[in-house]
Amino acid sequence: MGVERDPRTLRTLVVLGLLTVVAACSSGSDSGSSDDVPVGSTFTIEGSIGDGPIVDADIVVRDSTGSQVATGSSDQRAQYNIEIPSSAILPLTVHVTGGMDLVTQRGADFELQAQVNGAGQQTVNVSPLTTLAVQAAECRGDSSNTGLNRSWDDISREMNIGLDTQQLGDPMTQLIDANNLETAVLANESLGELIRRAGGALPDVSLDDTMAALACDIADGRLDGTSSQATTNQDDRIFAVMKAAEAAIRLEVLAGRLQVDGFDSTARMNDAIRTVAPEMTNPDVNSVPMDAAAIDRARDALVVLSGVFADAELTNLVSALAEADASNVRGVISAAMNTGTENTLTGLTDRAANIDVTDIQTLQSRTADAVDSPAPVVSLGAEPTTVQPGQGTTLSWASSNAEQCDASWSTNEVGLQGIFQTGGLQSNQQYTLVCTGLGGSTTRTVAITVLGTGPDPLPDPDPQPDPEPDPQPDPDPDPQPDPDPDPQPDPDPDPQPDPDPNVPEPTVSLSANDLSPAVGGSVTLSWSSTDANSCSASGGWSGNRGTQGQASVGPISSSTTFTLTCTGDGGSAVAMINVHPIGAMQLSWQAPTENVDGTPLDGLNAYRIHYGSSSRNYSTTIEVSGNVLQHTWNAPVGTHYVALTAVGTDDSESDYSNEVLLTSQ
Repeated sequence: MGVERDPRTLRTLVVLGLLTVVAACSSGSDSGSSDDVPVGSTFTIEGSIGDGPIVDADIVVRDSTGSQVATGSSDQRAQYNIEIPSSAILPLTVHVTGGMDLVTQRGADFELQAQVNGAGQQTVNVSPLTTLAVQAAECRGDSSNTGLNRSWDDISREMNIGLDTQQLGDPMTQLIDANNLETAVLANESLGELIRRAGGALPDVSLDDTMAALACDIADGRLDGTSSQATTNQDDRIFAVMKAAEAAIRLEVLAGRLQVDGFDSTARMNDAIRTVAPEMTNPDVNSVPMDAAAIDRARDALVVLSGVFADAELTNLVSALAEADASNVRGVISAAMNTGTENTLTGLTDRAANIDVTDIQTLQSRTADAVDSPAPVVSLGAEPTTVQPGQGTTLSWASSNAEQCDASWSTNEVGLQGIFQTGGLQSNQQYTLVCTGLGGSTTRTVAITVLGTGPDPLPDPDPQPDPEPDPQPDPDPDPQPDPDPDPQPDPDPDPQPDPDPNVPEPTVSLSANDLSPAVGGSVTLSWSSTDANSCSASGGWSGNRGTQGQASVGPISSSTTFTLTCTGDGGSAVAMINVHPIGAMQLSWQAPTENVDGTPLDGLNAYRIHYGSSSRNYSTTIEVSGNVLQHTWNAPVGTHYVALTAVGTDDSESDYSNEVLLTSQ
């Protein structure tokens, strides 16, 4: 709110949601550490050290008291083996610095960490991935095995750059060998480069602080700019540069040429693998499979950034990703990543470091919105779908929840709705439209059949019998047919081509008397069209409709898209409209009685209700009088995160209350 808080700030409130409330609390199971108990007897931990593989790394093991209990170093295969004394108190943390990274050819750029929660001989790898997992668990206040497992779930979803979870499900406790070394090196190098680029764009932020900010951001399950701990403006800017770096790195990995220190690191990563695993004579980090999730996350990152950076290269890459799947993505993206595109991508990180607060908030809100945004709704039709050879057809399309559409019939981005007249067709055709928004991509396809162009070669036998009968009939019919057919065919073709051009394309419009009705209510749809013979409804309604009219539809209990397609002699036209019902939410709370320093409360001016679509990311604020303890208001149907603040007579404002989930209904 821009209100400066002082030591006499108001106590945090406790709120009670009265409708479908789920408190945002931890599971309570297996939380905390391992009860701070001695290990009981000596045991050994061993594993690999990597960003890229790091040899001669300095390793320090500390117990839960912070005491150093063991030290060691990594060998020339980036492996280590350390004995833990019986006096060590669980849990243990492993810290790695220094050494020589075989990819960057310098020491570790930031401290690497791992964690040991139980006694007994075990594998404990230390890498950027394990560092992120450990620090994210710490930010949530749950460093138990349960907390770490949650970290791995979040990382495999949010930071799956180069990580094949089929081969490497738990990068900290799973043995790194020839079966998963390529994905381990690629994934850790990608994350390490993300930290280097983001931190490098902010000279006042250390790489260790950059990693910590990333960990606390992802600790709530999403890389969305909202942290599980109190954030600062610097944290928000770190998020912005990380989103920019993430998009570039994801595209580089998909293209098979991850840049490290400005150079393609593929050869260095493969050489490093050969050094630490000589039995792998022909390693290739680009053999790590790129699945649909990797493609989707790259697209999502680009779509979010395009809301702030209006570079054509970003939308071109979104178009390229629309054509990509797991089987061809390497070639498709590699072809799209020319020098200009690569320079734009790598330059985004520095540009993000200098954008204003409004743009940072836009990135945050678009990232949060992408979590709950529905996939685009797309309609694609053709009229006619069956044509004679040389005849064309009219394609018509419309979309909602989309920001960009790409079509197989155009080399450029097409509009979110429109009409396209094909040329004359000589063979069967298939047209595809892909529309992309914050909620993902939707593909629609329409097939056109050209009569007589199928695989059955019906006219082939004709040339053989023709020459035999030709000599006999030629002299007889020649004198007679010459005068007869000439005057007849002349007028016949004239009237046919004339109307083909004065036939106009249909148009259609669709509107609703209320775009935000009460949940369970109805709306009246009105429509009109020109040059159409018939209309049909789809989506939230169905059936044949007149070329103009009105219809009452309902009850409407969730966001609904209504589509109307009208067809005439000149083709088809499509119109769509979205209706978002509004439901009631009610909140009650307890009034504070004192300030945080224990002094009596000197009255309240107001309460402020904050709510939004993601945790601690509130898009709407409602202010109510300071003498009420409950409030009912209308909001779009769905689940909302809600918290409360109190405003004192001196205009000081409390911290957010505990957060609850309310469902408008």
